Amino acid sequence: MAELTLHLATAADLIHSERDIRQIVWAGLLHDIGKVAIDPRILNKPGPLTPAEFEVIQQHPSLGYRLARTAPQIDSETLGGILHHHERWDGEGYPMGLIGESIPLLARLLKITDVYDALVSDRPYRAAWTADEAATYLLQHSGMAFDPSLIQIFAYRVLPVYQQPTFPLD
Repeated sequence: MAELTLHLATAADLIHSERDIRQIVWAGLLHDIGKVAIDPRILNKPGPLTPAEFEVIQQHPSLGYRLARTAPQIDSETLGGILHHHERWDGEGYPMGLIGESIPLLARLLKITDVYDALVSDRPYRAAWTADEAATYLLQHSGMAFDPSLIQIFAYRVLPVYQQPTFPLD
């Protein structure tokens, strides 16, 4: 996911320094670190979550923020990406219900690549979607869940040229 987020940031002309790259990589790697504190029976549940289970899942960005802020190499922008990667453009996200451009830019980037990665990956509760199905979903939710300008860049400039990593993953 860090690699895909780097592709999006590059296509959006948002990388201007090594610091920008470092923030994206760290946030991409650590955005879900809070899930280590979530009961695996909830994380791996093969069916729909109950409202109480969803409330537990919604805690992972805040838990991740608290864990990541103890690392000296993690700066405030990276922490903002970790904390806010489940905010929605329309303000219906969590943990704080931020809206539009009040959502940190790094979190807006992560939101797109995280959802795309989740959709094209097998999950205990559903099979992976095709890249086209995932792209269609992202475009349909532009301006609601996602930053509309970043979705356009992702769907029309990043996805058509994105290659899976060439290094072995095993």
